[in-house]
Amino acid sequence: MTSVFDREDILFQVVVNHQEQYSIWPDYKAVPAGSLPQGMFIHFECGCADPTEVHIGFNLA
Repeated sequence: MTSVFDREDILFQVVVNHQEQYSIWPDYKAVPAGSLPQGMFIHFECGCADPTEVHIGFNLA
């Protein structure tokens, strides 16, 4: 099974909980109870030569 973090077609949104802990959450899933969307979205670009390198692009829509 492919992880959502291994797919380039998944958009994530930034959410924050009541303890002010920030997380990313797949955009196609409902935001967990107690978390609020922050209006920022992240798209991971996978397939890097170095698997420890992650490219993140922010869309401040």
